[in-house]
Amino acid sequence: MRTSLLLTLFLAGCSGWEVDPSISGSPVEPRSVSGTGLQSYESLHFRAQAPTHVKARQVSEISEKIYSKIMFDANLLSFKPRDNYPITIFRDRFEYQDQTGMPAWSGGGTLTRPLGQVLPSERDIRALTSIVTFEEVLSPALLAHEISHLIFNEYMAFFRPGDSESVRWLNEGFATYQEMEAWPDAERDSYLRLTRSLVLQNSMSMPRFLVFNPFRDPQSNIGSYNWRGQSLVFSNIDIWYWQARELAGFLIQSQGRYNFSLLLEALKARKPLNQALAEAYPGKWRSMAELENEWLLALKN
Repeated sequence: MRTSLLLTLFLAGCSGWEVDPSISGSPVEPRSVSGTGLQSYESLHFRAQAPTHVKARQVSEISEKIYSKIMFDANLLSFKPRDNYPITIFRDRFEYQDQTGMPAWSGGGTLTRPLGQVLPSERDIRALTSIVTFEEVLSPALLAHEISHLIFNEYMAFFRPGDSESVRWLNEGFATYQEMEAWPDAERDSYLRLTRSLVLQNSMSMPRFLVFNPFRDPQSNIGSYNWRGQSLVFSNIDIWYWQARELAGFLIQSQGRYNFSLLLEALKARKPLNQALAEAYPGKWRSMAELENEWLLALKN
């Protein structure tokens, strides 16, 4: 996730793939997270580690509620994760950076460490996927964003950073949509109205939007807006995240959860985006260009 706005609100630097080897041109793998001295609590789908047992239990219980909503919204109720998802909450930013190797600007993220074929008889690639953050920035919104990535990446069988490149917009859009769902209602509605107007004024063309990479493309400041008594600068990266959020939300809310799950299923089969869209929404959209036109009309209303 981008660092400008959410550093002020909840966190900075979370993403579906916190480590992207192709940025540096050489393979980079996140460090193993030991969680030394942390207390554990295991629930139905999560294994949380935190400075206290009470905190670990709270994180697990909140995560289970978030998990249920995500699975409902994506219509993935029949999908069963392979293992419980690890969540590690470090005491502070310094311990977080020391244990994970994350950069100084990062406030949390999803680590996916490929494990390869665990047994010769296994045809699939396994991976260890976990959430890491620290107490200062911990919030339901952060958890909602990162749990969305965990589920999305595992369901889609994205076990390497490059796997998800073609649908980065949907991965981040769905996660940011779920993040906003975890905000208090009044605050969320106000923020959505504000950012939707900025997206409408500065939206990226669909061809540009689909190939944009917020981790590689240069940041360009566009303007500023007032939020919570602060003047905040927004950039092309913010617009991309907001636009991704709005498109994911539009797909879920306007056409329903079932068709959204059909889209995920088609993309999981590695079908081209336009073909996947046409199959998931028969008689509705034959291309992302057609989706863009209807979405922009809805955004104006």
